[in-house]
Amino acid sequence: MKKLISQEDIKKAFKDKKSTIIIDDDTIITPSARDAAREYKIQFKKESEHICSHKESMCNGEDKEVDIDVIYRIVKEVLEET
Repeated sequence: MKKLISQEDIKKAFKDKKSTIIIDDDTIITPSARDAAREYKIQFKKESEHICSHKESMCNGEDKEVDIDVIYRIVKEVLEET
C-alpha cells in the first residue's frame, strides 16, 4: 500500500525532534513535504539503508535507543517471508 508524506508529516517530525523519516519504494512525498524537509533539515532514508546503518551503530555501541518502527518493519518482513 502506498504511503503519502505531506508537509504536515514533516512539521510533526520536526516537532518530535526527528532528523530522519524512513521511506520505502511505495512512499509518495509531496513537493511541499520535500521543501519542508529541506527547511527543517530532515532527511529521507530508504528502509533498508536505515536498518543497515542502525545495525552498524548498535554494533559500535553508539545507539542505546530502540526504534520501534524499525523493529516493526523487520518483524513484518520476516513474517511475510514465511
